[in-house]
Amino acid sequence: MTLGSGTLLQHLVDTIRTLVFYGVFGFFVLVTLIICWPLTFFIPAFSFCLFRGLTRLLVLALRWLVGIRIRFENVEILHDVQRKYGCFLLAPKHQSSLETLIFSLFFPRFHIVYKQEINNIPIISRYMKSMDFIAINRKAGHEAVRELLVQGEKSVSEQTPILIFPEGTRTPLGQCGHYHAGVVLVSKSLHLPIVPVAHNAGACFRYHIFALKPGIVTFRFLSPLCPNLPTEQILQNLGDTIESACESLN
Repeated sequence: MTLGSGTLLQHLVDTIRTLVFYGVFGFFVLVTLIICWPLTFFIPAFSFCLFRGLTRLLVLALRWLVGIRIRFENVEILHDVQRKYGCFLLAPKHQSSLETLIFSLFFPRFHIVYKQEINNIPIISRYMKSMDFIAINRKAGHEAVRELLVQGEKSVSEQTPILIFPEGTRTPLGQCGHYHAGVVLVSKSLHLPIVPVAHNAGACFRYHIFALKPGIVTFRFLSPLCPNLPTEQILQNLGDTIESACESLN
């Protein structure tokens, strides 16, 4: 068997396993969300409990159906910042949909900053609202930052971490997106530290490729950045810290 045919065969296997994963796990999630949807109106804490439960199931499904294992490094940094500050900004590299879910494993609750367009999906939007996730209009510029500050004050009062993607949108593995100043403005305005997160999820969740690739996805929590430096310096440090760590993982 030639290398080319072996590569083709592996791609075929990956595609089949991905179809099984999305078919089995995706169908289960969809049915669960539909059945449990009415409970979001009566039990405020239910949505996030379900969110965490489905994330745990996702980790198992990825391992056994696709061959993707997930590991975490420097978790003690996350726990130390959480104990010291309560509320802080968690700022991961954005390469896939995995990092919008996986951090629920570490918190009893947290708020995700997400694009407002998702509110057009009826059932999903209800779950987002019931968990007090923060919807912003990415095209609104400074107005979006002001809205984020208003919503962020609630997170501070509730001592709830905020998950925000400094690049704003997904970037392929090995590429550096544009780091927006909004995350630093929120940090300085609300006096919150930023915990950068590097990972290599894009190696398995490949950009614009359907088939998931077996492998190990590593999430590495990095030393927090304090808001007492100039905005430009914090933004530069944030980008440099994440990108250099991601390069070492790739």
